[in-house]
Amino acid sequence: MDSTRLVSLHPHVLGDAFIRLSPGKIFSGHEIDLLSRAGAVVVPQNVKAWQYREIASLCPRVFPDYRNRFGFEGKCGNLALFEKFGLPHPETRAYGNAEDFQTAHPKRPPFGFPFVMKADRGGGGNGVFLIGNDEDLKAALALLGSRPFVAQKFVDHQGADLRVVILGDALYPYWRVQDDRTEFRNNVGRGARISHDFEPGLTDLGIRAAAMLGTRAGIDCAAVDVLFDRGSKAPKALLGEVNFVFGRKGMGGTNRFRELFRQAVNRWTR
Repeated sequence: MDSTRLVSLHPHVLGDAFIRLSPGKIFSGHEIDLLSRAGAVVVPQNVKAWQYREIASLCPRVFPDYRNRFGFEGKCGNLALFEKFGLPHPETRAYGNAEDFQTAHPKRPPFGFPFVMKADRGGGGNGVFLIGNDEDLKAALALLGSRPFVAQKFVDHQGADLRVVILGDALYPYWRVQDDRTEFRNNVGRGARISHDFEPGLTDLGIRAAAMLGTRAGIDCAAVDVLFDRGSKAPKALLGEVNFVFGRKGMGGTNRFRELFRQAVNRWTR
């Protein structure tokens, strides 16, 4: 096989050779040969860590670049990622479970009220709590229990945060705006609406922060949530989360996302 060819494991990307990937996929000898001779390989977002590592060991040129994905997923992993690469983020602390938190802070929490607690795993705002007093804290700790989580200083986003989707060398920003003032979570599943023209000045700052993440960590396929203290006279862009598997509504839907993904692959292979 010509070493300049593209091997695709992505069901919606056409390559010179295709390998079907499943959650428990173990590569055959023929597939290992294809990968080792490939000039480049494309994988889907649902690739498993062990699969990605084997693929990357056979062909060093893989899209997306997930070298700094595995081990850095989830809220605790994101914190480690931000700290490793010196990226701006809200003041945050990670805990193995509720008992660890209580041991570390027997008298008072690490931040003044209000602050936020987030379960390590979960999407759509699930496992995310706004802690306004001691009763809120007690209830959140009971729900988090044995799960890892982070405590984070509250950023007064005033019902809006910016999401920047990184696809190869392109950045696609959009805002999630929450009109329900009783809901502090800005997830679309929590009623937030999508806006592409909200706060253009802050959008530029957020794009730069996401680009910094991409450049420093080599991340080229992820949705980056950017927070701003909109009550401040000079808000700074703070990285809130990095999601490697994410909703596509703000990108125009699944079909549009797939087209943009293919375009990113085409630019990457030039």
